[in-house]
Amino acid sequence: MKDIMKVSEELNKMILESDVYTMYIKAKEKLMERPELLDSVRRFRQRSYDIQENSNIDNPFDEINNLSREYDEVVHDTIVSEYIRAEQRFCKMMNRMYETIAADIDVEL
Repeated sequence: MKDIMKVSEELNKMILESDVYTMYIKAKEKLMERPELLDSVRRFRQRSYDIQENSNIDNPFDEINNLSREYDEVVHDTIVSEYIRAEQRFCKMMNRMYETIAADIDVEL
């Protein structure tokens, strides 16, 4: 168990020092310097989530299109798009890492 924890700590350090994580943190900090923009991104994401999770909407595709048009200026803002791209790269890296770690582990959850 100690060996696993040691490797986990080393992996954590590698993630923190990775270019992908560093770029994500820098993009996040830039976005946080603009509270009004951050608030708009949060509202956009919440509404998008609500649309995707609401099974009572007749045409969720139209709703997402309307939402995209409504938030077009926000989504295409340079700071926001840099943040979203950096976040996506970081999430992709983390997902690949999780998949690799769990690839051959047989456990019923």
